[in-house]
Amino acid sequence: MHHPINCLMYAIIEYFSRNHTFAYLATFMVILAGVSTVFTIKRDTFPSFDLGIMTVLTQYPGASAEDVELSITNKIEKELKTLTGIDYITSLSMDNISSITVTLDPNVRKPDKVKQKIRDAVGRVTDLPSQIPKSPLITEIEASVLPIIEVGVTGEIPYKELRRISTQLENDLDQVPGVAKIDRIGYRNREIVVEIDPNSINQYSIPLRDTINAIKLRNLRLTAGNIKSGLVETSLITQSEFEDPMEVSDVIIRSSPEGIITRIKDIAQINDTFEENTIIPHLNGKPTIVLSIRKSEDADNIRVCNRIKEKIVQINKTLPENVEILFANDESTTVKNSFSIVVWNGVIGFIFVILILRLFLDFTLSIWVAMSIPFTFMGAIFLLPFFGSFLDTITLTSMIIVLGIIVDDAIIVSDSVYSRWQNGESPEKAAIEGTYQVWRPVLTTISTTLCAFAPMFFVPGTMGLFQ
Repeated sequence: MHHPINCLMYAIIEYFSRNHTFAYLATFMVILAGVSTVFTIKRDTFPSFDLGIMTVLTQYPGASAEDVELSITNKIEKELKTLTGIDYITSLSMDNISSITVTLDPNVRKPDKVKQKIRDAVGRVTDLPSQIPKSPLITEIEASVLPIIEVGVTGEIPYKELRRISTQLENDLDQVPGVAKIDRIGYRNREIVVEIDPNSINQYSIPLRDTINAIKLRNLRLTAGNIKSGLVETSLITQSEFEDPMEVSDVIIRSSPEGIITRIKDIAQINDTFEENTIIPHLNGKPTIVLSIRKSEDADNIRVCNRIKEKIVQINKTLPENVEILFANDESTTVKNSFSIVVWNGVIGFIFVILILRLFLDFTLSIWVAMSIPFTFMGAIFLLPFFGSFLDTITLTSMIIVLGIIVDDAIIVSDSVYSRWQNGESPEKAAIEGTYQVWRPVLTTISTTLCAFAPMFFVPGTMGLFQ
């Protein structure tokens, strides 16, 4: 026992064996700290990690797929290919839209720097068509902001009313703590369709472009500059936007010196409708407007979903009887099931350890062996936030795997202590010598287990990010 490590281990074992009160207190403090952490720690489906994927989306209304590729996609791709730290680039050019996906090299040391280079590279492309309404939209795809639940609104009522209810529901859910973003699926934007009668155009001899220009010039908001009068400066703003979209029917296309006025309603039929439905989601076989809800990165999956459901219970009281709110893809269920499996494995393991060890060991000793399960689990949960981790399905699965290892090591130690006590040694000496006798084999079993799982830390690519 002259080796420094042996002396250190003996001193630690002796200290805890002789100071019973401190050992009991430390054990229960760890358990209580873990229990309190359970009520505050973040719980989610997957761990937080950077996927290293960015998308560049550019809209080019009225352009064909070929024009989009030549005018937008190729120019942006050419600039992106000059950057380092990128694994590969994929692009999709279709009518009206250019979509470019940039995947970073998983081994790059400073991904944030590469992402900023990508934003700067897209910003350097200045020769895009002038008809593009907005600058390219650059989005970073993160695993932590994946949808946690989908809420669907369905009912045997007109679509306009269903749409109004879903809009109000979206506004209400957006106020729920922890909700970061809500995406609409199956939500059709309102459209005012002007269907021009060809016969009327021929009758009034009005070119189609004159009709289009008349609507554009009427629905206008424009800053025309400033007027200075002494020390006062006034801005000139042309406000001619439609307060009601149906006012388009009264737009004047042409007026003659004789006072004959031709309006849009004279040559066209105005319909207040909605855009064409390209996606028709269904829940329980019913056409539905779906709200896909994402939580903020630091929010707890289960708590946010529970708040959403509580809010909908209140909203249901104000809805018509023929309107129904449905749930789908509830990720909190997965987390709850994983957490429940761990809890029940721990409880069943605790009971079985007591019952089985009672056949071979003292009852009090079997209780303390079983206490290794809650002590280890609660201690691990308490330490997770200090390492920037939280409870996710992978962490919970790992706990289930090590449950057997924990019990095995506890049995080895308890059996060594028990055999010495049976041979006549005092309980204190049996605890010290029995534990010291087997600490090397116990440490060896832990080390071999670590070695078996160590290669997982070197898995490359996206799968490696889960470790």
